[in-house]
Amino acid sequence: MSRAPRGRRTAVRFRRSPHLVAYWRDGSFRIVNYATRETSTASSLVCELLDFCGEWRSLADIQQGVLAEPSQLAPALLDRLVSLSLMVRSDRPVDSRVAAMDTLGSWNPEVGFFHSASKDVHFWSAAQVRRHAKGTWDPAPIPPPIKSYQGVRTVPLPPAAIDTPFAEVVLSRRTARRYSSVPVTLAELSTMLGVSACV
Repeated sequence: MSRAPRGRRTAVRFRRSPHLVAYWRDGSFRIVNYATRETSTASSLVCELLDFCGEWRSLADIQQGVLAEPSQLAPALLDRLVSLSLMVRSDRPVDSRVAAMDTLGSWNPEVGFFHSASKDVHFWSAAQVRRHAKGTWDPAPIPPPIKSYQGVRTVPLPPAAIDTPFAEVVLSRRTARRYSSVPVTLAELSTMLGVSACV
């Protein structure tokens, strides 16, 4: 723990970082802070500390609640977890990356984790794809693009009307989570499928 006046040191509290996802890989347990994009391996003690610090805790709280007795290693361990962005300290400003991720609200962790994990994906060139495909081509036939069900009645759809006001709305659509209770008509369904999948 950083050197500070005694009165200030007792005021410092610790809390689990708000944007953590845990998973197993290659035989090790890992925790990633998808806001800061830092990944660390974690022991059972670290998991217990993170679980205990779902709310602000003082050093004394942590030593009593998790470590069972005071330990000289506790301050260094907590500072290490802070440096790995697994925990935060009350005497430090909120990381701007964490504040930005907070704006996603209840869509986290799914949306935030996906955004963080996919924002810097390296895309291969056509030449790289061809080189990689040589010798790895699966001779099995490709599945049909349309799934069919035996004994199920099909409903033919009229051609998509893409020059209508409704089609313009669909083509300029944005993700929303407010739904109408009015049923979709067959013509609207056909246009929606046509402009979203075929245009």
